[in-house]
Amino acid sequence: MPWDGHHVLALQYAGGLGGGDFDRRGLFGVGGFPTVSYLDNPIAPPILGGQALRGYAPNDRVGTQYHLVQAEYRFLVYRFNVGIPTLPLYLNRIWATVFCDWGDAFFGEPSLERFRWGVGGELHIDFTLFYVLGFSLRVGYARGLSENGIDQVYGHLGVPF
Repeated sequence: MPWDGHHVLALQYAGGLGGGDFDRRGLFGVGGFPTVSYLDNPIAPPILGGQALRGYAPNDRVGTQYHLVQAEYRFLVYRFNVGIPTLPLYLNRIWATVFCDWGDAFFGEPSLERFRWGVGGELHIDFTLFYVLGFSLRVGYARGLSENGIDQVYGHLGVPF
């Protein structure tokens, strides 16, 4: 952004279209992040992507087609760039996001009136583990503004975007 070198406006579109003889089975789903446990498999924990219609239950809407638009304003809170020499953990930075999501999954023709809105904010802690593995711990709050919207508090471990 022109007013500060550590501010970013990120825009993303994701979508898909499926077809075939699937008896109208939903191939795509939009909604919030699924609930997963990192303790079930500590050797290879699940790492979720950053794409979700936040503020809704996971797979709240399904269909053979989906569209999701996300706008995020990101800004640096604090840059650590420090680590304890004897531990394989290096803290990089803390940053925050204010976001707006808009999307839907459906069968047949799109209807923009049915697309759902979600808004919220997140705090991210970026760190490096074992000197080479980059991760981002995300803690957020989202509110769905359309039908079936919920207040959602979530934590998410993933790769930095």
